[in-house]
Amino acid sequence: MASILLAGLPYELEGAVNRALAAQGHAVNTAREADQALRVITRSPPALAIVGTGLTGSKGLHFCSHVRNIPEGQDLPIIFLTDRDSLADKLDGFAAGVDDVITIPFHLPELILRVDALLRYTVYCEYTSRQSAQVSGARPQRRHGPITLDRQSGEVWLSGRHVTLTPVEARLLDYLMACAGRPTSAEELLRHVWDQPPGVGDPALVRVHIRHLRDKLESDPTAPKLLKTVSRRGYCLTSEGAS
Repeated sequence: MASILLAGLPYELEGAVNRALAAQGHAVNTAREADQALRVITRSPPALAIVGTGLTGSKGLHFCSHVRNIPEGQDLPIIFLTDRDSLADKLDGFAAGVDDVITIPFHLPELILRVDALLRYTVYCEYTSRQSAQVSGARPQRRHGPITLDRQSGEVWLSGRHVTLTPVEARLLDYLMACAGRPTSAEELLRHVWDQPPGVGDPALVRVHIRHLRDKLESDPTAPKLLKTVSRRGYCLTSEGAS
């Protein structure tokens, strides 16, 4: 079904994850060293990578940050596995550009569900981008005030200035732009951006990505005019920011 890279997982966990993914029909490559994992990504990019902290030659999050800075890794869905459960550790993972963080120990069915969710979203985005381009004859874009989002590439411009977003930040912005003018709750964003079942996702995941978007899009992130928080209702791209 899909090619998946396992990089830097503990040996026992690597075997269990490998078997679980293979049982779903996925083709699995494994890597113990950072250089080996990079060769896999650059020569035959996988559909998804699951990265642990045991990579030789690079810490897990440093590796993820590096992958995000190479062409083959900019759109690669990444799940990071860690044995640290603090909010700060999760935020570090998202800051490094990963799409999901799972704390060890975990249940294998949960990992499979998150893998499937990321793969489904990737396929959906590719399909809708192709359909939009075929209909319009041009690259599909969203616009809101000074923000322009290329939905095919995930590239963003703010008042003509290019802004670099991670894939998950681009997906979040895409959804917020589609809902511009109305508040969207953290639960709604977890369902539609991260494909999490109701009541399962962590609102902290939304908060940190909202903060990252504000850091990149607002002239003063501490007093946002584009992306506001609406008390007890969620987040909203406002008409004030569109003026």
